[in-house]
Amino acid sequence: PGNNIPLAGNIVGENRKRVLAAEKLSGKKGSKGRPAKSRIVGLARHAPKFKVTVRSFAGRTVRTMKAEALREGNKAYEIWLRPGTYSLLIQAGGFRPLELERLKVKAGYDLRIDLEFSD
Repeated sequence: PGNNIPLAGNIVGENRKRVLAAEKLSGKKGSKGRPAKSRIVGLARHAPKFKVTVRSFAGRTVRTMKAEALREGNKAYEIWLRPGTYSLLIQAGGFRPLELERLKVKAGYDLRIDLEFSD
């Protein structure tokens, strides 16, 4: 079960942050005793090439990356971040951009957001 978040155009997305427990990472401390970094990760089914941009709560671009191609038209993305609150901007040719806001990334946890692209 999940909250379907309609993406502009024909993208259908699922924000599992609000409905599934975050997956715990190793829990190891980073260098100098700081908390381990965390990730925003996801799979995209039937996906064209797309770009993911992460912005800080203050609106600054923190990371930008292209999704990695997998088999059968699927793609994956993985973004390592420090704990905090972020927004995620997803852009793909032929689709309007989607922005997910106020995503809380907790120390040592994955935040998984899967996407599905359809005609």
